[in-house]
Amino acid sequence: NKDKKKNNLTLIQNVKSYGVSLDQNKNIYIPDFKKNLVFVIDNYHKKINTLENNNDILISNPHSIAFLEKKLLLVNLGKKNQNGNIILINEKDNNYKKIKNFYKNKSFKKPASIFVDQNNLIYVSDVFENKILIFNEEFSLLNWIGLLEQNMTDDFKKKNLFDIKLKNPHGIYKLKEFL
Repeated sequence: NKDKKKNNLTLIQNVKSYGVSLDQNKNIYIPDFKKNLVFVIDNYHKKINTLENNNDILISNPHSIAFLEKKLLLVNLGKKNQNGNIILINEKDNNYKKIKNFYKNKSFKKPASIFVDQNNLIYVSDVFENKILIFNEEFSLLNWIGLLEQNMTDDFKKKNLFDIKLKNPHGIYKLKEFL
């Protein structure tokens, strides 16, 4: 539909998204929280594709999206009684990898936002863990930000970067202003 007043082109409608991202080719990726898919709009705004559930991977309430070179990082919030996860999609060969655990026996509860800095460090906020987790490119936990607790192992405590009480950390994109 052509909007005559504003001269804009309506490409998609009724999307519930918490963020968009651009790949290296300037294609636009929009995760749709309600429809459990990701819209991909080409950089000329002419063609729309979708990343959807298939036999290999389950997209479940996609909440945030980022890129690490040729890899797409998609945060799945998960359903009400289900833990979330992060999915790495290698654009080169469409290989998928689902990441549920972030350190030894610790698993993501409700990861919400993801951000990749200029050094390719990956920041993930988990709203139920009340932490911001910092990973390297191989998704090995380097550090985390959040409150130290007595029931944590010593090796996990040593990875704490800032001992601070966080409550449902969501949008972490503003971190780039401080890096």
